[in-house]
Amino acid sequence: MKKIIRYLLDYIRTLNPKVFFISTIFTAAAVYLNYTVDLNGFIYRQNEAGEFIGWYLLFLITFGFGYLLQAVFLRSPIFRNKKFVALLLIAPALFAWKMIANIEFNFSTDFFKDEYWNDVIYWPFKVIVLTAFLHIVYRFFDRGQPFYGATFRNFQPKPYLMMLLVMIPLIAAASTQPDFLDMYPRFQKVEYLLQPDRGWQLLPNGWVKMRFYPWPCFTAPFILASRWANASPLILVE
Repeated sequence: MKKIIRYLLDYIRTLNPKVFFISTIFTAAAVYLNYTVDLNGFIYRQNEAGEFIGWYLLFLITFGFGYLLQAVFLRSPIFRNKKFVALLLIAPALFAWKMIANIEFNFSTDFFKDEYWNDVIYWPFKVIVLTAFLHIVYRFFDRGQPFYGATFRNFQPKPYLMMLLVMIPLIAAASTQPDFLDMYPRFQKVEYLLQPDRGWQLLPNGWVKMRFYPWPCFTAPFILASRWANASPLILVE
């Protein structure tokens, strides 16, 4: 805990009030625009090329704005570094691809089963592709260093475990909110599992019964997470 407090104090000591204030206003404005103007929806409605450009510009602006503030207020020479500029331009492209990539494989003639297995491979597939892209970037720009933090050298798990413990009551509080329960657990968005005898059902006593599947990528989060809504716990059975 002392190390975490020291990190926070070091951050406060080095914090530039102008940069912090403008960054806060920028973040608040971005969130406001997204939920009032439906910026995400506007980008989604474009054709594939327009959607990619829209996401690219959005990520470039939001990601690069902080560095721009450092250059203006802290006189940081970071934009003179060609390697940094190249990475700054590449990163939004990777995230834009992640947003527009439509993963569609034909696993079954059953519509819901086909949709289910496409949902199962969706995140693992994108993780593999993004990792491959990152490896290419790594070989060009950062060869000789650990692969973007993938090392146990000088790693101290205690601060991370403490921060995870701090997050538990916050997540528990969030789980009482309707918007949070509408999004999690994610399996409730999979149409295949909403069909009779295929996924989950509400029992008369208020418990939720869910049929267990060998879900790659999905299983662990569901086993570790539990949901409390109207005093009805979610359990994994069968």
